[in-house]
Amino acid sequence: MKKILRLIPLVLISMFIFSSTSQALTLGNDITIWDRMGEYHGDGAANEDNEVEPGCVRNQIWDLEGFFLKESTLTMVGGFNFVTGAGARDYDSGDLFIDIGYVRSSDESTFGYDYVLDIDFAEKKYNVIRLFDTPTVVITTLPVYYAMNGAANPWKYNSGGVAVAGLQNISFTDSYWAGLVDADVAGLSGWSTGVHYAAAFDLSFLGPKTEFVSHFTIECGNDNLRGAGILPVPEPASIILVGIGLLGLVGLRRFKK
Repeated sequence: MKKILRLIPLVLISMFIFSSTSQALTLGNDITIWDRMGEYHGDGAANEDNEVEPGCVRNQIWDLEGFFLKESTLTMVGGFNFVTGAGARDYDSGDLFIDIGYVRSSDESTFGYDYVLDIDFAEKKYNVIRLFDTPTVVITTLPVYYAMNGAANPWKYNSGGVAVAGLQNISFTDSYWAGLVDADVAGLSGWSTGVHYAAAFDLSFLGPKTEFVSHFTIECGNDNLRGAGILPVPEPASIILVGIGLLGLVGLRRFKK
C-alpha cells in the first residue's frame, strides 16, 4: 500500500507533463451544417472545411471550418484569425448569432435570430443580448460588406435588444486558442498553412433540451458558418460527487480493517 501511495505523485506529475505538451482540444460533437451557399456535399465539417463562398478568395486565412458542441459549450474553429482579422482592409470577426426556433425572418433588424453574443475578440469578452420580445426597441444588426454575399448575413450586432442579466462582460480568455494544428482540432485539414484558431462559449443560458442554430461570419462575408445542435440535460454532478465520497469512505474503512 505504501508503495502505491508513493507512486501517486509521480503519476500526477506525468499526467501534468503530458497534458501540457499538447493543445488537442476536446471539441465534442461536430454540429456544422451546410451554409446554403455554394455546392452542397452533405452536412458536417467536411463540407465547410476548405470552403468559402462562391466567387470569394479561397485561402486558409478566410476559412471558417466548423462548429462543435460539448455539453453546453459551443466551439467554433477557423483558419481566420478571430482577433486580428485578415486582408488588406483588416476585415474583422462578426458576432455569434443564435436562433432557437429555426424560424428565419426577412426582417433585417434581427435576420430572424433570437440571441447574439456581442463579442470583443481583442478583450476576449462578450455580452449576451436578447433580440426578441422587444416591441419598443429598434434592433439593428450590420450587414456584410459585399452585397453579393447577402446570404451570409448578419455580420455584426449594432444596437437594441435587451442585455441578459448576469451575462455581461463574460471573459473567454481561457477558452480562446491560436496557432493550432490539424491534430488539435479534430483533424480539420487547413487549406495551406494548416494554422487554426478556436473560441468557445457557454450556451447554458438557453436551458436544457433547447434546439438551436448558430451563425457566424466575417465582415466581408467571405465565409459563412452554421451549426445546429441541442443542449443536453445537465448531469447531477453533486449526486455523483457524493457517491464518489461514500465509495471512498467505504474503501478507507475496509483498508483500516
